[in-house]
Amino acid sequence: MKLQIIGFEDIIFTNIENTLLIIENHKLFSKVILSLSNYIDNISINDEIIILDNLDNIVKGNQINLILDPIHFNFNDRFLLTKIYSKISQSIINQQDIYEIFNTYISSLNNIIINELNDFNFNFSANYDLSIISYLKCLNVKVEDIKNKSIFDKILDCIDLYSEILPNQVFIFVCLLQYLDDKQIEEINKYICYKKVCCLFIENEYNRSKNFKKYIIDNEFCEQIY
Repeated sequence: MKLQIIGFEDIIFTNIENTLLIIENHKLFSKVILSLSNYIDNISINDEIIILDNLDNIVKGNQINLILDPIHFNFNDRFLLTKIYSKISQSIINQQDIYEIFNTYISSLNNIIINELNDFNFNFSANYDLSIISYLKCLNVKVEDIKNKSIFDKILDCIDLYSEILPNQVFIFVCLLQYLDDKQIEEINKYICYKKVCCLFIENEYNRSKNFKKYIIDNEFCEQIY
C-alpha cells in the first residue's frame, strides 16, 4: 500500500511489516488526519492525499478503517454488522441441508402467527418471506463489547474481527501508541503480522523506535526514513 501526501515521498506500508508515520508539525498532522477522514467518508476526493494498492489502484474509502478513538471503538457499526450478517447468511445458504432446516423453521413460525391472526375479525397483511439477514436483525445479533476491557485487548479484538470479516481491510491507527507500553506495542505488531493485516500507525510525536519502519516529517517538513 502507498499513502501519498502531496509534496512528500510515498509512505509504503504492508501486511508483513509494521510502519509508523510521524508528522511532527501540528498543522500538517491535523490536515492529514482530516483529509484521511474526508477521503474515507467520500466527502472530498482530491490529489492532496490518496491511498493506492500494490497495483497503484485507488483504495476506496470503505476499504479503510481509520481508528481515531480506540477507547470508544464501535464493534457494531452498521457497515460491520451488515458484513457479519451477509457472511452468516451466505454460509447458511451454501449448506443446503441447514438452509432447508431454516426455511422449515420459519414456515412453522409463520403458521403460528397466521393461526393467531385468524382469531381476529380483521384482515392483516404481513411479509412472511423472512430472510436470514432479517431474522438476524430480529434477534438483534451483535458483537459482545465488554466495557471494562483494556485498550490493548480492544485493539486485538478489532484486528481479529476485521481480519475475519473483512480480510482486505486497511487499518490506520492515529495516536494509538500513547495508550500502550512497549510490550503491548510489540505484541500488537506481532499479531498484525500474524493476521497479515495491512496497517499504518500515524503519530504526532513518538520517541520509542522499536519494531517499526519509520517515516518522519519534522517541523521543517524535512523527511527521514528509518
